[in-house]
Amino acid sequence: MRRYPPVVILLFAALSGVLPAGQVKTDKTKPRHTNRLARETSPYLLMHKHNPVDWYPWGPEAFAKAKKENKLVFVSIGYSSCYWCHVMERESFSNAAVAKLLNDWFVAVKVDREERPDIDHIYMTALQTSGRGGGWPLSMFLTPDGRPVVGAPTGPPRIARTARTSAPASSLCSGSSTTSGKKTPSRSKNRPTSWPRPRPAPWPGRTRGWPSSS
Repeated sequence: MRRYPPVVILLFAALSGVLPAGQVKTDKTKPRHTNRLARETSPYLLMHKHNPVDWYPWGPEAFAKAKKENKLVFVSIGYSSCYWCHVMERESFSNAAVAKLLNDWFVAVKVDREERPDIDHIYMTALQTSGRGGGWPLSMFLTPDGRPVVGAPTGPPRIARTARTSAPASSLCSGSSTTSGKKTPSRSKNRPTSWPRPRPAPWPGRTRGWPSSS
């Protein structure tokens, strides 16, 4: 059985509500935090600009930090019209305890799947081929060179609580979503049962392999 660092398991537990994660922000009059996403143009990224999470947009700065500090990269992928992405922003990423876990142990990166469908496709495929299904918001842990370690379609605590009482699999944003006129399926019909061992050195700068950090 594959073993993951305890802090990865702890973060997934906090995100899904298995563990209590502290208080959610309630004061909407004046934001206490402003992060790098305030400089972005994507509506989905701007939605997270006042999270206490030290978010980075996808780019070389985040991966350079991860390499320098020897940390995993936590990538969260969603889109502006995803209902549960909005709920998770309020109930998970605005939570001070979740933010502390992310800021202390990982480099946190936000991706708008409608702005970067190439990144979403690669890591959703990685998730599906590991047998974990699909849906958004998508959470994925990466090595500093962009290789997937473990991931899951995650939601706010209310999804996890309902799921433990036999909620349907459609609780997350799933199905097909149109991006630039193309439909992206949420599940692969013929996925293998395990994610293949990454091939050596496909990163960066190759047309096939892990995406470029730029």
